[in-house]
Amino acid sequence: NVKERRMLLAAGLAAGVGAIFRAPLAGAIFAAEIFYSGLDIEYEVMIPSLVASTIAYTVFALFFGWQPLFTMPHIAFDNAWKLLPYMILAIVVALGSKFYVIVFRQSETFWRASSLPAWSRPCVGGLLTGVIGFFIPQVLGSGYGWAQQALNVGSPIGDNPGTLTAAALLLFFFGKVLATSCTVGSGGSGGLFGPALVSGALLGAACGSALAKLFPHMDIFPGSFAMVGMAGFLASAIRVPIAAIIMVSEITGNHELLLPTMWVCGIAYLTGYGKTLYRSQVRTRDCSPAHSGGEPSEGVI
Repeated sequence: NVKERRMLLAAGLAAGVGAIFRAPLAGAIFAAEIFYSGLDIEYEVMIPSLVASTIAYTVFALFFGWQPLFTMPHIAFDNAWKLLPYMILAIVVALGSKFYVIVFRQSETFWRASSLPAWSRPCVGGLLTGVIGFFIPQVLGSGYGWAQQALNVGSPIGDNPGTLTAAALLLFFFGKVLATSCTVGSGGSGGLFGPALVSGALLGAACGSALAKLFPHMDIFPGSFAMVGMAGFLASAIRVPIAAIIMVSEITGNHELLLPTMWVCGIAYLTGYGKTLYRSQVRTRDCSPAHSGGEPSEGVI
């Protein structure tokens, strides 16, 4: 029946996210949060999602290893005054995520209204992505390598430690948003979640680099802002604050920045209220046709 199909869909989603991103707990919570853009949750799918995500992650790890998706230097939150620059980060990633959503939505609307044949739209979109990639090759591919570089900014660890400037990181961020919008918005194959994760890391590291110069006595590590920025970006753009908090801890193996991650996700979620990347999200269970038995009443965004 419909209810069982919905639970299976959520469990499959949890399994995929939990395995691919090596974040089993975050995958399960993500599957329950993603249905709604407001403060609501599909609690019926939690147990199936936990089981599915656990099994999928274990099978995946048996073949590809148990290490986190990213690595970063050990860094802990040890100064209450750092909540001030983290608050600035929250506002920056909220604005950045809104930019991402608006650009993607406008691109999607443009391609849908285009007079070009449906089969040719992804071709033209891919061509535009290629042009962007010609000038900014860092935006091509998954971008996870550059997210890793962002996590290492300001650290002696990494292939190119400290070589990414705030200006370069911002350039990569805007290029990634435009390339993703051209590819996916035109109907091409690709996702929005992974690029959102990378975009948050790039924007967070850029903000951290700037704040490190603005507050030189606070000992700000830009890599930690990249990690927390990923969470805030997801919380704002995809409206999954709890899953975002847990996910960045799991994918980096760093659980010492939980407090600033909670702080940034809460502020970014509230500041970034509005449209999300996924059109099918409704605000609450009361707006959901799956629970009301009809069409969404209001809040479809």
